[in-house]
Amino acid sequence: MSARNATINGLTSANPVAGGETEEEWETFLQGYLEYFDPVGVPEEALVTNMALDVWRKRRIQRYETGLLRTRFEVIQASVPATPVDEQLLIDNVDLELAIGILEGLNELDDSQPLDIEQAEQAALVALYFGCSGPIPDWLPFPQPNWSVADLHQWTGALAEYLGSTPAELVTSTINKARRILGRRQKRLTAQAQQERQALIPNGKVLDLTLRYEAARDRSRHRDQSDLEVLQRTRMGESLPPPIRLEASGD
Repeated sequence: MSARNATINGLTSANPVAGGETEEEWETFLQGYLEYFDPVGVPEEALVTNMALDVWRKRRIQRYETGLLRTRFEVIQASVPATPVDEQLLIDNVDLELAIGILEGLNELDDSQPLDIEQAEQAALVALYFGCSGPIPDWLPFPQPNWSVADLHQWTGALAEYLGSTPAELVTSTINKARRILGRRQKRLTAQAQQERQALIPNGKVLDLTLRYEAARDRSRHRDQSDLEVLQRTRMGESLPPPIRLEASGD
């Protein structure tokens, strides 16, 4: 069973090619190592092959980590409550904060002051969205480039009268509803950001396994490279110092 698991996950499989990899990719990767280290004879070639295997398998665990994070992010995206379609359309097409600012300061602006067409349009769109649950009356004009603050005052008054309200009630209701939408949107974004930060923190057992596996691959590669250097220097006739022997003492 354990041997089959090793083959399935591809981390310790004797076969260097696992899921998502190809024989051609491995052969190209290995050939690059053989050309770089230029081994002579079976022992040197075996060491270079082992070094390539260690790096190949370490890259695999890095892809595994990336895939795991991607999956966790996809789960988070699917679990975040969807924004109601009508609210999303409003958010996509209207600058709610700009509209709120214009409506809040409407009574404080001088009636003769010219109004930026974008500001007038954003305020009007929000008022229409929250005020008209049915068709917009044909006689109600849309803001024009030459509108002043007085024109917007007159426009909100006409819409309020059509809705059986007052301009002040219409403006206050519009501002409050827009703020609630912004609040819900911010709450969703905050919750999603928090979940995404948590997703970046790997499971403790998985992290321990991957770190130990990567460390083992690094130790194996360094050992093989050291042995390869000894073989190559010996083959070239260099005299090497005897290996240092370390003895543990119980004192």
